[in-house]
Amino acid sequence: MSTSLSVCFINNLSLQKMFSVFLCFPVRVNIRGSKCVTLKVYTSDLTEKMKTTYTAVVRTIGGRKGHVQSSDGVLDLEIRPPKEMGGPGGAYTNPEQLFAAGYSACFGSALNHMALLQRIRIEPDVTARVTMFREKENEGFQLAVELEIRLPGMDRQQAEELVEAAHQLCPYSNAIRNNVEVKRKVITDEKE
Repeated sequence: MSTSLSVCFINNLSLQKMFSVFLCFPVRVNIRGSKCVTLKVYTSDLTEKMKTTYTAVVRTIGGRKGHVQSSDGVLDLEIRPPKEMGGPGGAYTNPEQLFAAGYSACFGSALNHMALLQRIRIEPDVTARVTMFREKENEGFQLAVELEIRLPGMDRQQAEELVEAAHQLCPYSNAIRNNVEVKRKVITDEKE
């Protein structure tokens, strides 16, 4: 999400700068020793200017003990809490599994894209472990993610650089950055 803002900074002269703002909360800006100003950008302003690539639509009825269905009918599943959260276990999925599936698939595509830009052929192999936890009893639940990325045949430094580039590109990584801890474990043929 980006929008351009014209901002005048006064440092004995009026200076006009164009900024591309990628955040949806107040931002502190310091330009060459000028005094700091706070800019606010609201998502309603941004969504009107974004070019939408794709929108997934999924309806859930009944929450964690319910049913999810995509607007095209491809996704059509009963969901239940996992046994560890008091659920029945069995052949049901849960929101954490769905998130892990989406994140690992998306991260794999970001890896593949970054590899192709470098003319490297890979077959992305990504496992996402999504953990739900509470730090304190009276606080809400939080998520943590561990991505295990297997890149056999690559040297470790090249693999880690590729994973970092994919982490910057992946929409899931960008959506949860600075909110959800994401650990990345890179596995190659090289011994650590």
